[in-house]
Amino acid sequence: MNDKKAIIIFTRVPVAGYTKTRLMPFLSGDECERLHTAFIKDIAKICSTVNAEPIVCYKTEKNAKIDIKTLIKSKYYFLQEGESLGDKMRNAFEKVFSLGYEKIVLIGTDIPQITENIINNSFEKLENNDIVINPTVDGGYYLVGMRRFIPWIFEVEHYGISTVFEETVTKIREKNISICIGEKCMDIDTKEDFLKLHEEIKFIQDEKIKYTHQIVSEIMKDK
Repeated sequence: MNDKKAIIIFTRVPVAGYTKTRLMPFLSGDECERLHTAFIKDIAKICSTVNAEPIVCYKTEKNAKIDIKTLIKSKYYFLQEGESLGDKMRNAFEKVFSLGYEKIVLIGTDIPQITENIINNSFEKLENNDIVINPTVDGGYYLVGMRRFIPWIFEVEHYGISTVFEETVTKIREKNISICIGEKCMDIDTKEDFLKLHEEIKFIQDEKIKYTHQIVSEIMKDK
């Protein structure tokens, strides 16, 4: 069981008009779908190099043309359950802990800067901490890990705002739970994020972000 470690790949199935919508209208719905598909393919490749079981927790739409199983190879696939984002993440952790895994890290799929080292470091930090959490530039977080199930950390009033990371960390520290904060990365939500990503990767030839590099270059040719 990969030393009883698991990576929850927390994503939606890319569907034009539903995925990465904050990038619209700068990107078309189809471009958003292609971009998110590239992110997932690259994340899947990175996760395959980590000594942990990749487990896919996903949201889909009735008109989805893509089967998530063609993008990520995994032993387990299950749908996201719950009303809020916090509910869905909590339920994902509960499900994976119930499968017998002892160290679990959950990651999003719109973080092209994430690396094998970041994920491995997160598991290492769980040796001595109950929780590891990595912030995004915009005030959220893209990675959260636990070595025991602590459901209340997801009881944040509002997700998708700039105080989510700060609120979550404060809540954890108030309960005197051991926590380690990891490396900050940028998630790709807006036109400005996308343009910054383009500037960062246009001169990089890295096999681990091959699909992202390709689609970003293709999109920018038409802008």
